Amino acid sequence: MKVGEIAKFLLQPEVAYGKLGFPPRDIPPNAKVVFTVELLESNLIGENRNIFEMSQEERQEQPFCEILKAAESLKDDGNRLYKKTDYQGAVELYSQAVEILESYVLIDQDAISNRDTLLYTLMYNIGYSHLHLKKYKAAVKASERALSFSIKSGNYKPYHCMANAYLEDGKTNDAKIILEKGLKVFFRNYMLTQLYEKVLLRQAKENKEVDSVMKTIAKRMFLTD
Repeated sequence: MKVGEIAKFLLQPEVAYGKLGFPPRDIPPNAKVVFTVELLESNLIGENRNIFEMSQEERQEQPFCEILKAAESLKDDGNRLYKKTDYQGAVELYSQAVEILESYVLIDQDAISNRDTLLYTLMYNIGYSHLHLKKYKAAVKASERALSFSIKSGNYKPYHCMANAYLEDGKTNDAKIILEKGLKVFFRNYMLTQLYEKVLLRQAKENKEVDSVMKTIAKRMFLTD
């Protein structure tokens, strides 16, 4: 079963409540019982467990689709931990996914593209997890790694994560630089623009130039494409 799936089990009396039944629940003697089970959460990895236990040489003998499936499974489990604010647990699962993808040697360009797309997502997920853990240098490093991949359908998140890490680490100018790079790629992206304005105001307070910066922000808001 996968998380979210529902299954029904029909149990014969001898493996259910037998000759006695279960009066508190109005189950008579010798009754067949139907149990409905929903899988709410998976700690790992059930059907893919063997892949994680294999050596690098053994993994290389597997078809890449199985390696990719296992990495996706880890990413999904990591996402569930992230949503529960278990950021360290999420990092560990994302990192396992990265390890099995990077240890697999590929030649086919389509497979390489699929691998790199997943690695891209995993790396900025690791970055955001480190950001929540206040491990700002690790967040920057993971975001930089994400940006090292040439992904056609990339998004703003590595820039956003890295800039936030710089900002929280007191490196306001570094945050400004990376946001300016991001905004050249994702012009007028709301999340990057909001953070950029926050960075400019932080710099203004540091330099006591708030009025000048507010004019810059206003000018940017009314730019046309």
